[in-house]
Amino acid sequence: MKGTTDKLAAARKEIADTEEVGLTFLGFVCSLALAIGEELGRNREKIEATHAKVKGVNEMARRGGNIVGRMSARDKRQRMALSIAAGFIILAILLLIYFGIFKKK
Repeated sequence: MKGTTDKLAAARKEIADTEEVGLTFLGFVCSLALAIGEELGRNREKIEATHAKVKGVNEMARRGGNIVGRMSARDKRQRMALSIAAGFIILAILLLIYFGIFKKK
């Protein structure tokens, strides 16, 4: 009978130790899960802030592209106007030369 009682006492002690280890492990897992959750929250905030910055940069790039497009169009118009003015000046010089040389006779 004494051997059985000792075995039961040892089994109860083993169960108590196992429960203690299990509770300790469960506490560790819970604290780890909370820490991971907090870290994920901080990462989410960083990602959202970065996303907002990227959207701002994209908006600035779009505006810059529009400005460059308008500048390019203005440059083309100015070149066209300058070419037409140069053509008229050359035509006027040629007409002056023509009428100066051939109409004197």
